[in-house]
Amino acid sequence: MISHVRPHDEYYLMIGTTPAESIFLSDKKFKQSFSSLMKNETYRNIFKGSEIIGVAFLHSLNAFDEHARYAVGIHNKENWGQGYRQQTTQTVLKYAFDTLE
Repeated sequence: MISHVRPHDEYYLMIGTTPAESIFLSDKKFKQSFSSLMKNETYRNIFKGSEIIGVAFLHSLNAFDEHARYAVGIHNKENWGQGYRQQTTQTVLKYAFDTLE
Protein backbone atom coordinates (compact mmCIF):
# COMPACT_ATOMS: atom_id res chain seq x y z
CA MET A 1 0.00 0.00 0.00
CA ILE A 2 1.27 3.46 -0.92
CA SER A 3 1.30 6.08 1.80
CA HIS A 4 1.87 9.83 1.62
CA VAL A 5 4.20 11.73 3.90
CA ARG A 6 2.86 15.13 4.91
CA PRO A 7 5.36 17.90 4.26
CA HIS A 8 7.43 19.36 7.08
CA ASP A 9 6.62 23.00 7.98
CA GLU A 10 9.99 24.10 6.56
CA TYR A 11 9.06 22.58 3.20
CA TYR A 12 6.17 25.04 2.93
CA LEU A 13 8.52 27.97 3.58
CA MET A 14 10.82 26.77 0.79
CA ILE A 15 7.94 26.73 -1.71
CA GLY A 16 6.81 30.21 -0.68
CA THR A 17 3.84 29.51 1.57
CA THR A 18 3.00 28.45 5.10
CA PRO A 19 1.22 25.32 6.35
CA ALA A 20 -1.88 27.42 7.11
CA GLU A 21 -1.98 28.89 3.56
CA SER A 22 -1.13 25.65 1.78
CA ILE A 23 -3.48 23.60 -0.36
CA PHE A 24 -2.70 20.76 2.05
CA LEU A 25 -4.90 22.14 4.84
CA SER A 26 -6.28 18.75 5.77
CA ASP A 27 -5.44 15.11 5.16
CA LYS A 28 -8.37 14.94 2.73
CA LYS A 29 -7.15 17.94 0.69
CA PHE A 30 -3.59 16.61 0.85
CA LYS A 31 -4.66 13.29 -0.71
CA GLN A 32 -6.95 15.02 -3.24
CA SER A 33 -4.15 17.29 -4.42
CA PHE A 34 -1.85 14.33 -5.04
CA SER A 35 -4.61 12.48 -6.88
CA SER A 36 -5.14 15.42 -9.24
CA LEU A 37 -1.41 15.97 -9.80
CA MET A 38 -0.87 12.30 -10.63
CA LYS A 39 -3.04 12.78 -13.74
CA ASN A 40 -0.41 15.15 -15.15
CA GLU A 41 2.00 13.21 -17.36
CA THR A 42 5.00 15.34 -16.36
CA TYR A 43 4.38 14.87 -12.62
CA ARG A 44 6.10 12.09 -10.67
CA ASN A 45 6.01 11.01 -7.07
CA ILE A 46 9.30 10.28 -5.37
CA PHE A 47 9.24 7.02 -3.47
CA LYS A 48 11.18 5.55 -0.59
CA GLY A 49 9.91 1.99 -0.53
CA SER A 50 6.12 2.25 -0.69
CA GLU A 51 6.06 5.75 0.82
CA ILE A 52 5.71 8.91 -1.26
CA ILE A 53 8.36 11.25 0.14
CA GLY A 54 8.28 14.00 -2.46
CA VAL A 55 7.29 15.21 -5.90
CA ALA A 56 8.96 16.24 -9.13
CA PHE A 57 7.42 17.76 -12.21
CA LEU A 58 8.05 19.66 -15.39
CA HIS A 59 5.87 22.69 -15.93
CA SER A 60 5.58 25.70 -18.22
CA LEU A 61 6.48 23.48 -21.17
CA ASN A 62 6.98 25.51 -24.34
CA ALA A 63 7.29 23.48 -27.53
CA PHE A 64 8.14 26.51 -29.67
CA ASP A 65 11.15 27.53 -27.57
CA GLU A 66 11.81 23.94 -26.47
CA HIS A 67 12.11 24.74 -22.79
CA ALA A 68 10.40 23.90 -19.54
CA ARG A 69 10.71 24.57 -15.84
CA TYR A 70 11.43 21.88 -13.31
CA ALA A 71 10.47 21.57 -9.66
CA VAL A 72 11.43 18.94 -7.13
CA GLY A 73 10.59 18.76 -3.45
CA ILE A 74 11.31 16.27 -0.69
CA HIS A 75 8.65 16.69 1.97
CA ASN A 76 10.41 15.86 5.23
CA LYS A 77 13.78 16.77 6.68
CA GLU A 78 14.57 13.14 7.51
CA ASN A 79 14.91 12.50 3.77
CA TRP A 80 16.85 15.66 2.92
CA GLY A 81 20.50 15.22 2.03
CA GLN A 82 19.99 11.56 1.12
CA GLY A 83 20.44 11.99 -2.65
CA TYR A 84 16.74 11.71 -3.58
CA ARG A 85 16.64 15.10 -5.33
CA GLN A 86 19.81 14.43 -7.29
CA GLN A 87 18.66 10.98 -8.38
CA THR A 88 15.21 12.32 -9.32
CA THR A 89 16.67 15.26 -11.25
CA GLN A 90 18.85 12.91 -13.32
CA THR A 91 15.79 10.77 -14.11
CA VAL A 92 13.64 13.77 -15.06
CA LEU A 93 16.39 15.24 -17.25
CA LYS A 94 16.72 11.93 -19.07
CA TYR A 95 12.94 11.86 -19.60
CA ALA A 96 12.87 15.50 -20.76
CA PHE A 97 15.69 15.16 -23.27
CA ASP A 98 15.20 11.57 -24.45
CA THR A 99 11.40 11.24 -24.41
CA LEU A 100 10.08 14.79 -24.77
CA GLU A 101 13.12 15.96 -26.77
